[in-house]
Amino acid sequence: MYSAKRDSTRGIRDLAIVALHCFSGLRPEEITALDWDQIEVARQGEGYQALCVAVHRGGQAWTLPLPRHSATALVQLADSLDAQIGDLHGPIFKRSASVDQPLSYRAIRDVVGRACDQSGLPIVEAVDLRAAFAHWLGSQGLSDHEVASVLGVQRVRTVDRLLRRHRALDAQRRVRETQSR
Repeated sequence: MYSAKRDSTRGIRDLAIVALHCFSGLRPEEITALDWDQIEVARQGEGYQALCVAVHRGGQAWTLPLPRHSATALVQLADSLDAQIGDLHGPIFKRSASVDQPLSYRAIRDVVGRACDQSGLPIVEAVDLRAAFAHWLGSQGLSDHEVASVLGVQRVRTVDRLLRRHRALDAQRRVRETQSR
């Protein structure tokens, strides 16, 4: 698992950045500009809470669910700041504790790159992680329309483009498995 070496708060912050890239479907610029006020705690039955994030895309407001991995990382980040999610305000990913400015796009991209490097993976772009998340959602049984809804995209065609490479790899794998029998 990825870990930052400098201090535990930074490590927790970096883990949250990587988790949001891998398990939220948020665009990189949305992660960079993410504010604590955008995170909503939704009650879903007795004793169960889910986190959602409010974003604006194409002039429309979207409320997207945050899967367990990304939600857990945000809760851990809030805990490291000795606060609850609803009590925090301002940028989630700050340049420093004393400066209320968000991390730059480049700094967040560097966090993802370091995580890939430390875990022995090739460095990937945010779009690759978003496509992998869409593929994972499909493997969990969601239809393309449901994947589009979770990702907050209007057209299923966008999901098709994201999944093109994964579907080609799946087809190649199935052919190899068939030939090896």
